[in-house]
Formats: sequence, structure tokens, C-alpha cells
Amino acid sequence: MGKKCKTCGAPGSGSKCDYCGARIKKENVVDSAQAEAMPNVSEASTDANQLGDSAVASSSQSDEPILTRGKIIALISVYVAGMIVLPMIIMAVIILIRDYSLEYFQGEGLLSVVTLTNFIAYAILCTVVVFLTHKIFRQDFHKVDSWGNLFKQMGIGLVFTFGAAFIGNSIVVLLGTTEIALNQEMVESALATMPILMIITIVIFAPIVEEVIFRLVLMNLFNWKPINNLIFSSLIFGLVHVIAGGIIHIIPYFLMGLVFGYFYLKNNNIWHVTILHVLHNGLTAMLMFSAQSLLDYY
Repeated sequence: MGKKCKTCGAPGSGSKCDYCGARIKKENVVDSAQAEAMPNVSEASTDANQLGDSAVASSSQSDEPILTRGKIIALISVYVAGMIVLPMIIMAVIILIRDYSLEYFQGEGLLSVVTLTNFIAYAILCTVVVFLTHKIFRQDFHKVDSWGNLFKQMGIGLVFTFGAAFIGNSIVVLLGTTEIALNQEMVESALATMPILMIITIVIFAPIVEEVIFRLVLMNLFNWKPINNLIFSSLIFGLVHVIAGGIIHIIPYFLMGLVFGYFYLKNNNIWHVTILHVLHNGLTAMLMFSAQSLLDYY
């Protein structure tokens, strides 16, 4: 606190101004150090407010759902239509265009038409699914901090996926079933008939579609605990692969679904689990094709 002259404004310590002799009054006198400090305090306060606003905005963004409810419904609808309605339409068009005879469908001809139908259906389905989720794929791509580390994880993941398949199939055999799953039988037959189309379907199209639907969508469909979402999505994943028959074969697919789902939860990135699924299916197709070639050779 200090005194200031009413007339000339000069500071003083007594009742009269030392310069002009007029009476002076009490007034707060801010020294130069305080004057310099005040802008800094103001700037610090402004920075703190901006930081707080940024944190609130970041928090609100992190609370936003990965997919909107409308887009989840759209993706599920597209998947169901693409797996049931679309193949029937495509097969009908193929038959009309090629004008196949009934005898053609009694041998490998039917398998060729089914393989071509699945290829076209999955190509269309994959295109639509990627279009609806391209923003998530782009965001998750930029979140990958190290692709080298990602592929190291893929090596570990392949051990677990093939391990899950081995354990699951072993349980199926122990339960008294020696027949292979119908889904696997169809894949093996298609690989022998139209290998290129089948490889593209099961190595590229199917993993992308399945990871979006079973991991990205189903694991965010309900507001459940992560473990419950994992079990639910893996169960549906298994059922879809044995829907044509052989319900006992749900076991290996369910276990593989758990592995894929765990990798999605662990990394929270659609690229990690999709690449893992692509590599798993690619190695599986290669082993099936090699085994078939050896059988044909001998």
C-alpha cells in the first residue's frame, strides 16, 4: 500500500507531496515487478483454462461410442442380407446367364457355381462393410505405433489361434466325432475346384467382414462387461461357421473366436485382429492346398 498525490500523481510517504506540496491520498501502488508478474499470471490462467477445456473435450470424445446405433444396425442388416439373400440372387443370375443343365449340378459343377457365388457375394459384402467403417479403419491405422511390434504380436497370435483350433478339434474327437466340419469340407473342395477365387474369398474378404461384424460390432453391441462381450461374440462366430450342420464343431471356432476377440480387446484396434485373421486363414488355406496336392500326387 502507498500514497499518491491527487495533483501530480507522484508517490509520497507523508501527508503532502514531496514535489508539488499538495495533499496526497492512499492508493495501491503496483511496483514494476508486480506489473510484470501480472500478465504472466493472466497468461498462466488462460493456459490452464485452455488445458482444462482440452481435457474435457478429449474426455467427451473418448466417451463417444465407436459405432453409432444406426450404423451397428446397418452393418448387421447388411451382413445378414449378404449371407442369405445376396447369394441366392447371385446364383440365380449365374444360372440364367450360363443356362446350365441339370446334369451340370450333379458333379463339380454345383461346387463351381457355389464357389463363384460366394466369391461375388463376399466381394460385394466386403466393399459395403469397408465403406461403412472406413473412418474407423483410417483412425486405427494411424494409431498403430509400430508395425514391427504388430507383426511380432501376430506371431504370438498365430500360435494361439492354431493352438485353439487344435485343442477344439481334439475335444471334438474325444467326444466321439471323427467327421470334419461341413464348413471346412466345403472349403477344401472349393480349393480343389477353383483355388484362386476361394483363396481370395477366405484370405481377404472373409476376415475383413468377420472382424468388423464379430469384433467391432458385436463386441460393442451391448453395454456389458468386456468378458461377456467376448463370450457372446465368440459364440455367434462359432454358430455362423457351423450353421449348416455339425453343431459339435462349434468348439474349435468358439475357441478361435476367443483368441481373435482377446487380441481386439488387448489392442483396441481393428487392424491387429484383421491382420491376424488374414494370416491365420492364409496359412490354413496353404496347408489345405498343399495337403490336397500331395494326396493327388500320390
